[in-house]
Amino acid sequence: MSENGIETNTFHNLCDEKGQTITLIKLSNENILGIYSPLNWDCKSKWISHSNMFVFSLTENQKCMKLKEII
Repeated sequence: MSENGIETNTFHNLCDEKGQTITLIKLSNENILGIYSPLNWDCKSKWISHSNMFVFSLTENQKCMKLKEII
């Protein structure tokens, strides 16, 4: 977002169909969250999950959170 803006279409044009990804998000309170996905981003699909997806924090004293499979 800092380089390419906040538009959803721009994100998907740059990220869709690139394979597994790690996405980092810096929040307004300076915390940094990450999301690992073994799946492709795809703006045409509905919400999906995978047993190997997880969310993590790069902020001290935070734990990893594994997402439950909801497909």
